[in-house]
Amino acid sequence: MHTALFAALIAVGAYIVVPLPFSPVPLVLQNMLVLLAGVLLGPRRGVLAVLLYLGLGTVGLPVFAGGAAGPATFLGPTAGYLVSYLPAAALSGALTRGFPSRARVLAAAGGGAALILAGGTAGLVFVAGLGPLEAVMVGAAPFLPGDALKVVAIAAVYRRVAPLFGALQISEAGADEDLREAPRRDAPSAGAANTGAPSTGGGRQNNP
Repeated sequence: MHTALFAALIAVGAYIVVPLPFSPVPLVLQNMLVLLAGVLLGPRRGVLAVLLYLGLGTVGLPVFAGGAAGPATFLGPTAGYLVSYLPAAALSGALTRGFPSRARVLAAAGGGAALILAGGTAGLVFVAGLGPLEAVMVGAAPFLPGDALKVVAIAAVYRRVAPLFGALQISEAGADEDLREAPRRDAPSAGAANTGAPSTGGGRQNNP
């Protein structure tokens, strides 16, 4: 339920667009919602929400920035940003498991935002064919002030709504702990392994 909710919110955020005349990439709200999915749902469910969103857009639903849709979007100037949403959600979720401090939430959202900008810039170089410096100037630098405000907003939203999603983060952390503990629980102890072995000691035998 929460995964589908955030996939829908990310899609709605893609329609809040401010075109920039000097850049092929518009200002959008969806990257903020991607990071919120990570910090509120955790890395697994956050990534699932982004995967669901990307899947809907790939099959033709107009959920990408400005109503774009279809696999051809991944050959355009926003391809790097879209692909980087997955590791950004995973990173922001991994850094905010449990009930982190405000500083950790800021660091998690900031790290995720930086990852999106790096991925978007790389996409402009390798997909759109821009030079590295030009890609930075039109694909990263203009978005730094807005992303800083989004990071602060994420921390503020997190403080208010985290208790509603806290059980998801705790259950996800508990699942990871269970996975780590399982091999130790399943492995037989040395003493248990030897209980069925015949004794080879030099014990005294009684003659018949």
